Amino acid sequence: AERQFLPSIWSGVGGHVEHHEFADLQAACRREIGEETGLGDDDIEGLTLRYVLLRQRRDELRQQFIYFGTAVIREVCMTEEGVLKWVPFQEVLSQAMTVSNRLTLAHYFTEGPQATVMVGVLSGESSPRIRWAPVSDWEA
Repeated sequence: AERQFLPSIWSGVGGHVEHHEFADLQAACRREIGEETGLGDDDIEGLTLRYVLLRQRRDELRQQFIYFGTAVIREVCMTEEGVLKWVPFQEVLSQAMTVSNRLTLAHYFTEGPQATVMVGVLSGESSPRIRWAPVSDWEA
């Protein structure tokens, strides 16, 4: 199948959170993974929210909830989302991808998993960057 959104750009598995899913974002993430790969809950270990990214796209403020996990099987099904391909770790950042994906992955690969969720703000038109900060609770 030919990918409809940014057809020549690589991306991770993802999608939109339905209105009724905001109380359980991980369930929405698992639903998208299942729809796009055929992987079920038992096929993924350690699925954890690692990043929340905010960015402005025209008149719309976009939020991305970025989870990382480990697939325990390699077999995926074909979907209408595009071609699914496992990419070796060393080659991930050499793929054509959006600036937000590249900057987020570069941070994760450099810093590793953090003890808390990181929130980032994408800014800079000519030289995009993300300012990352750990999410914390002032009451804690």
